[in-house]
Amino acid sequence: MSDMRQTRVSTRSLIQVSSRRWFLQSGLSALGGFTLPQLLQLQAASGVTTSKSADKKSVILFWLSGGPSHLDMWDPKPEAPSEIRGPYRTIATKIPGVQFCEHLPLQASIADKLSVIRSVDCSASNHTPITMQSGNPLARRTDNGRDGDGYPSMGSVAAKFRGANDPDLPPFVGLADSWAADVWESGHMGSDFAPVKGAELNGKFAMPPGIDARRLQDRNDVRSQLDHFSRRISNNITLNRADRYTQQAYDLVMSG
Repeated sequence: MSDMRQTRVSTRSLIQVSSRRWFLQSGLSALGGFTLPQLLQLQAASGVTTSKSADKKSVILFWLSGGPSHLDMWDPKPEAPSEIRGPYRTIATKIPGVQFCEHLPLQASIADKLSVIRSVDCSASNHTPITMQSGNPLARRTDNGRDGDGYPSMGSVAAKFRGANDPDLPPFVGLADSWAADVWESGHMGSDFAPVKGAELNGKFAMPPGIDARRLQDRNDVRSQLDHFSRRISNNITLNRADRYTQQAYDLVMSG
């Protein structure tokens, strides 16, 4: 039974490595005293439900932090005075009357498929606060990592108000190389809507050393026998619900 012992990790690790499959494959380990099935049960009880709509939409956001001025890319302002407009010429795009910088010919050819927003403004004069990520018009560079000033990121907003497409998948996954600033986080919405930091899950979807599918099956059989014995003692509705979430977690791992 020593292999079935539960390993406790910090609450911070839940945000950083919150993969249900990884938790179960690590031996039904506990996070802050909770097993994966208990976490699934708590998630359902908390009212964080997934969308029931058949229209399951997903969005991949490529966030290019920094870069040249809009004057040198999509908003060249060719009619502006020389001290305002950029040094490059403009070229026509696929949209009549819309011009891009001469160095963006490929983007100009698909301009009808792009949505260029030319009215963005903010109080910060550098890239770091990422105003459009947190939606905070007063975002500015800080020395304490609170650039977003507690405002939730777009992904966290979607996680709260739309939820996941599938109960086995997180609603918000972030692959940013750096999490130094809080503009990617859930802000005042709380950790329930923080992103699963996918870059830190590399290698976590494989069975740990010494554990294969047969051994995991044996563990599940033991759990089923113990649950059956418990139900014979008390046919408790809460226990039955917990068992359903345990089976859900098990099926997730065994599905490969």
